[in-house]
Amino acid sequence: MADNKKVWIASLKIIIPLYATYALFVFSIFTIFIPQLRNALIEQKKEMIRGLTETTISLISKYDDRVQQGELSLDEAQKSAKNQIRTMRYGPEGKDYFWISDMHPFMVMHPYRQDLEGRDLTLFRDTHGNYPFMAMVERVMQQKGGYVNYYWQWKDSSEKIVPKTSYVKGFVPWGWIVGTGLYTEDLEHEIQLILTKLSTLSLTILLIILGASFYLTFQTIRSEKARIRSIDALRRSEAMHRKFIDHAPMGMYTLNLKGKLTYINHTLEKMTGYQKETWLHQSFTPIVHPEDLPIAHEKFRERIQQKGRRTPYEIRILNHVGETRWLKIISESIYDDPNSEDRIMVGIQSFVEDITEMKTLEARYIQAQKMEAIGTLAGGIAHDFNNILSIVMGFAQLAQLNQDQPEKLSMNIEQILKGTEKATQLVQQILTFGRQSPQQMVPISLAVVIKESMKLLRATIPSTIEMKVEITANATVMADATKIHQVIMNLCTNAYHAMFQTGGILAVGLHEITFEAGDSIPSLDLKPGRYLKLEVSDSGHGMDPVTIQKIFDPYFTTKPLDKGTGLGLAVVFGIIQEHQGVINVYSEPGEGTTFHIYLPVVQNKVALEATKEASPLNSSGTEHILLVDDEEALLNANQDLLNRLGYGVTAFNNASEACTVFQDNPEAFDVVITDMTMPGMTGMALSQQILEQNPSFPIILCTGHSELINREKAMAMGIAAYLEKPVTIDRLAKTVREVLDHS
Repeated sequence: MADNKKVWIASLKIIIPLYATYALFVFSIFTIFIPQLRNALIEQKKEMIRGLTETTISLISKYDDRVQQGELSLDEAQKSAKNQIRTMRYGPEGKDYFWISDMHPFMVMHPYRQDLEGRDLTLFRDTHGNYPFMAMVERVMQQKGGYVNYYWQWKDSSEKIVPKTSYVKGFVPWGWIVGTGLYTEDLEHEIQLILTKLSTLSLTILLIILGASFYLTFQTIRSEKARIRSIDALRRSEAMHRKFIDHAPMGMYTLNLKGKLTYINHTLEKMTGYQKETWLHQSFTPIVHPEDLPIAHEKFRERIQQKGRRTPYEIRILNHVGETRWLKIISESIYDDPNSEDRIMVGIQSFVEDITEMKTLEARYIQAQKMEAIGTLAGGIAHDFNNILSIVMGFAQLAQLNQDQPEKLSMNIEQILKGTEKATQLVQQILTFGRQSPQQMVPISLAVVIKESMKLLRATIPSTIEMKVEITANATVMADATKIHQVIMNLCTNAYHAMFQTGGILAVGLHEITFEAGDSIPSLDLKPGRYLKLEVSDSGHGMDPVTIQKIFDPYFTTKPLDKGTGLGLAVVFGIIQEHQGVINVYSEPGEGTTFHIYLPVVQNKVALEATKEASPLNSSGTEHILLVDDEEALLNANQDLLNRLGYGVTAFNNASEACTVFQDNPEAFDVVITDMTMPGMTGMALSQQILEQNPSFPIILCTGHSELINREKAMAMGIAAYLEKPVTIDRLAKTVREVLDHS
């Protein structure tokens, strides 16, 4: 019974709109179209009789021209004009005519009422008491012409009186008024013909609709019954399918375009521990690990915008008891019609696999690999540090011997400082590989960095190696100058080692290149645009394909255990990726090696023209500094240096003691400079104690390396400046001055 009701409802949904449309059509014809048509026809006919009258006036004007030229007398011209106009006819039956009266008014000529010719029409009235000829004179005198409504005999029948509208216009030279009229009955006849045709059309449409409604009703009943059967079968199929999906071995969920969950299967419930009743129609983000939220949001945007590949990604979630679980997710878009070219962005479906156990095993495997590589890493670092310490020790001993020779003493000290800088670079290299070093991305001139790097290399590379530098571009890139310098030094050092025994050519080039949208280079994954191409090549022994595949792997090296860490090219690769660039290599055994680096050009033409720290400003002062560092020698050195700049310094090698002194008398100090890693109380803890007492007090935090804090965390907690050790006196003095001047 319910199904039959649905069938009839479906039929009525088709039939009712058909009859409603027909009724609207008929209503529009007889209430809107016909009145508008009547008005339009009246205006059209009125415009027609006006035009005909104007034409007749033009005809009379030509006769008048002949009078003026002496060809005809006035009587001859008027007689000829009257005779010609008397015979002029128009209209569907050829019975519509013109007449002529004068301004008195006297009837001059009327083809059907010759009895009126020559008569005074001043008192002539129609059957409704109107004075039509006096009205015509008034129109001509006031407006030179116009329309007059009155009742008049039907064309050539004096017994039939009907409404008429005439247009009259005066011809001043002869004192004539010329007119012709429109019979309302003619107009009604035309409208009646149109109505007859429209009625026939309406009846035809009605018959068509009747036939269509019977046919559609029959088809609807049949199709609706089939649809009901299909829906019933589909429900049963969907129920089976949903049961299968709910208990599939893989988690599944769907999202709408707002990121709300629209479906969660039973397997995903078990993975997360959340019941679908509390999770459905909510955002998926609350259970995502905070550190992985950017990935989750980015992948959602990619699917919404149909960007990116349909590749798996991994994120962490927090289950219902707060445990971290690793999930592998692959998502795809849901379309309203998957087979249509004009398909539409109705949702996203995702398949989820719990890979927590696999991640645990992977972490153990990586840890085992790291432990295996410790020997190689320690040996390489020990070798590099021993070389640096040997340099520092040697020049320190020379400085002791050259105390009476200031020039040599200054050179010895400069070499000691260079050695410490190399040690700093080695630490930075290790931190860069571990993604621990901060990054300062600014517009720089790559050409300037290359020139500075080559100056340093030229003094250390033996004369058996020829250096060639070709720079043809001076565009700007967004980069960290120190890291780009590190890239160049690493690549050039590797090139030098490849030619150490045989000598050869080390070539460095910089050129600008533009990739268009249609360019296709399989080995490069670059967007269209402008790039700087950095090339570093050598004529050394080259590499085989197996070696090329591994050169960017961490800890991989072809050098002896005591000749390097195997971090260099891995660090280079990481730096280039951080700079949104691409690096590739070409090499063959015995044919040398060439590295190509592509970095995107930025439009900002303001570049750092030098990577060296600018000379400090006048950084002296008389303020009082609280200096804290557990390294006694470093504490004494910095105290002495700051005293030389005019500052008063109270130094402590114990942070707890420094904290007590500050809390007892905070007004005695203008700034605090503290180390980070110290026994008992750390520099961060000391800073927190001071800032709780005075939130705006200036603090400079110095650190070699700490897992507890970085520049961002320091700035967030209110630290005024964050310095990484080793810190030169120039940099320390400049920072102290800037902090004091802005506090």
